[in-house]
Amino acid sequence: MQTIVRELHYDRAMVAFFDRDQRMLRDTRMLGVSEEVAAFARSLEVPVTDPNSVEGTVVLQGRSILAGNIRDVWDRLHPFHQRLALAANVTSMISVPLKTKDLVLGALTVDRSQKHSLTQDDANLLMTVASQVAIALDNADAYRQIESLNEGLEAKVRERTKELEHLNKEQEVANERLRELDQLKSTFVSIVSHELRTPMTSIKGYMENMLDGLTGHLTEKQLSYLNRVKYNVERLTRMINDLLDLSRIEADRAELALRPVSLLELGTEVLESLQSLAREKSITLEACHHDLLPIIRGDRDKLHQILMNLIQNAIKFTPAGGEVRVESLVRGNEFVQISVADTGCGIQPEELAKVFEKFYRGESVPSDARGAGLGLAIVKSLVELHGGRIWVESTPGAGSRFSFTIPLDPIRNVIPHA
Repeated sequence: MQTIVRELHYDRAMVAFFDRDQRMLRDTRMLGVSEEVAAFARSLEVPVTDPNSVEGTVVLQGRSILAGNIRDVWDRLHPFHQRLALAANVTSMISVPLKTKDLVLGALTVDRSQKHSLTQDDANLLMTVASQVAIALDNADAYRQIESLNEGLEAKVRERTKELEHLNKEQEVANERLRELDQLKSTFVSIVSHELRTPMTSIKGYMENMLDGLTGHLTEKQLSYLNRVKYNVERLTRMINDLLDLSRIEADRAELALRPVSLLELGTEVLESLQSLAREKSITLEACHHDLLPIIRGDRDKLHQILMNLIQNAIKFTPAGGEVRVESLVRGNEFVQISVADTGCGIQPEELAKVFEKFYRGESVPSDARGAGLGLAIVKSLVELHGGRIWVESTPGAGSRFSFTIPLDPIRNVIPHA
């Protein structure tokens, strides 16, 4: 179909296969449309009962249809195909049967949205192309062979299913044991984290008193040592807080304090707080809002945590002189999508499915840049608590893009971005 569209200068091409037993067009493939429209086309099952309809003329009568103006055949089009035509702004179309000998395998359709409508010359050329396409799609004997093979495979699947039922029972017992162990681990993590938090708070307080000079004058070397201790204490405190957050989420104790949240104000606040961190590495940190940012209903603190974690990660894994970009756009009336893109080291393809797992630390990441492997797991859980989802796209050596969605609230107020 790519060749048909590209070489013959059509706007779109569509192939639909004809199920003779069910008298139905299905397994439709379209080229030249958005993924959403293509997905809708793939899901269609169009009954063909009227031989005088556009579809019936092509697959029941085996004759082609040329409509220099689609309005001439509009009433003969199935409603599903009318929807596709409206979505693609079709103005003229040609539909021809895919035939091998006297057998119709399906229909090949092309269209345009341009001023120059399709002509009989186009129809003649497309019929020639369709005959070659039909041969390539194989013949009725191959179809029957596939059906026979499917029946044999189904019999083998039934036999294998019986064997698996027994194995599944054993697996269920093992899984229950694993769930118990996981719960035990979560309880242990929660207890240990609480016990560590109190002494760490005391250590941090005494240390800050010393750095403020409340215990007397400090030499340059003492200041250096204390600042190093302070850095590690803060790092350990963040790790403890992450462990506590994770334990609450896993124990279903995490709750959302829902209220109206301005995403523009929240994003501006997070970016401003991280500009100094970005400047230390000469990294450009900027935001780009493609739409008016809505006021949503969410937990402001947890949304702040999501953004802070993703942007801090992006800065950490981006080399000096790189760029971190925060983008947002509204997807229809359903949700807002926020993306954090960087020009860092990227993620290897085999690691992409693991980055949101607890305690996973990238194998390709330098050891001095590895964290505890909790941040992204927490971010994923917080996004899902809001009813959204999160995913990552990455090119090794070129950077990564983490994107998440948050459902829109019935609140319609929006504030313009600068």
